[in-house]
Amino acid sequence: MEDYVAYKRTSEQWNMKHYHFHEEYEILLSLSENAEMFITDRKYPLRYGSLILLPSAVLHRSVGLREPHYDRYVIRFYSRYAQSLSTPSTDLLRCFHSGIAYYQLTAAQTERLSRLFEKCIGAFSGFGSDLKRDIAFTELLLEVNEFASALFGDQPESYLPKNGVTEILSYISSHPAGDLSLDALAARFFISKPHLCRIFKNATGFSPGEYIVNTRVTHARNLLLEGKSVREACDRSGFGNYTHFIRTFTKMVGISPGKYKKRETGLPT
Repeated sequence: MEDYVAYKRTSEQWNMKHYHFHEEYEILLSLSENAEMFITDRKYPLRYGSLILLPSAVLHRSVGLREPHYDRYVIRFYSRYAQSLSTPSTDLLRCFHSGIAYYQLTAAQTERLSRLFEKCIGAFSGFGSDLKRDIAFTELLLEVNEFASALFGDQPESYLPKNGVTEILSYISSHPAGDLSLDALAARFFISKPHLCRIFKNATGFSPGEYIVNTRVTHARNLLLEGKSVREACDRSGFGNYTHFIRTFTKMVGISPGKYKKRETGLPT
C-alpha cells in the first residue's frame, strides 16, 4: 500500500456519473473554471485556485460545466501516514480537524501549491528516495495548513440545492434505516414522485436512489468502525436484504464488509 498517491489529471467534458467515497484523505486543487463539486448535501463552485480538503469517507462527485477541460491536482493519503510524519507541536492533519474545507487561493498561492504537487508527483529513486517522498509530502501539507490558517473564516460559501431538496437530503442523511422509498419521501414532503425525482436530479445531478444507497453504505461503514457486526451494520443502515448489502458494500468500497471491519479494526465480523 502506497503512503500517498498524487497526480495531475485533465478530463474532457468531465461529468462524474456517481457519488463515491474512499478511505483516504484527499486534497484537490482545481486548475479550471466552471466546474462544481457535490459534497454530501452541498455544492461547491470550482475555479482556478479552488482548494478542497476532504476527510475520509465523504461522499463527493465533481462535474465540469462549460469548459472543454477539467484540470486538477489531487493527492490522497491515509491519516496514519500524515500522523507518522507529525510531531507533538506540528499536526499535519490540523487543516482537516474542522471537516470539509474549501478555500479560494490567489494566483500566486495556486502556482506555489502547484509546484509542491509536482514535487509529490515526481519519481523518487536512488539513495534516500523514501525520505524525498516524505519531504515532498510534508512540504505540501505544511503549505496547505498555512493557507487554511490564513484563510480561516474567509472561505467562499458553499451553496445548497434549491427547490426544497435541502430538506430531503437532510432527512435521508438523518434516517438511513428508515423508509426511504419514493412513495414515503413523496408523502412526507407533499410532492409527487415524478416531481421529487425531477427536482432531485436537477439539484444534485443524480437520482434519489443513488444518494440513498451511498448514504446507507457510508453509515454501514461507520457502524463497522465502531465494532458493530456485519449483520447489525446491515440492519441499522437500512438494507433489508443481507445479500444485497454485502454485494453493494463490496462494489462501492472494494472489499466485503467483513474483510473491511477486520482490516480497519482487527475485530472479527
